[in-house]
Amino acid sequence: NLFSIRRTSSLFSFSGKKAAFAASAAASLTMFSSTSKKASLCRSIASLFDGEKKCKQMFFLGGWINPSQYSALGHKTALMLKDFYVSKAFLSGAALSTEFILTGYYQDDVEFQKNALSAAQEIILMIDSSKFGQTAVFAITSLSAFDYLITDKALSPEESSYLENAHVRYIPA
Repeated sequence: NLFSIRRTSSLFSFSGKKAAFAASAAASLTMFSSTSKKASLCRSIASLFDGEKKCKQMFFLGGWINPSQYSALGHKTALMLKDFYVSKAFLSGAALSTEFILTGYYQDDVEFQKNALSAAQEIILMIDSSKFGQTAVFAITSLSAFDYLITDKALSPEESSYLENAHVRYIPA
């Protein structure tokens, strides 16, 4: 296991089933902050606690609630994140360009993710193979800003070389 989540770890995750999976896998996490877009995360909250064996505390960042996306969104949500500092952040993005720039389609999401990058000791990017070589509207950051890359993509020699030079550790999904 390249990175570990300990009882003293705090965890931040953003958006989607991967975020819910990361939280579920973190059997010893002590704090979990999320604005997940998937109802599955909300339904799995009770199982995360499991009598405080898995999770002792959970905090959801506030903001405008979007009922169609099951998320708290907007500038206030992003601002609230500035008050947090966690040991690990699990992030995703809409696209990863051929220049290794992570991008997003929605300004609120991008603002939130940029704040998340400065709110954690370690940053883990979880992105599936379909998002490689794509570009969305707004730039979030370079892939080199991440500590780990988790993906189902078999990396090309160029991608592997980039990760090595940027000191980003690759974890095949």
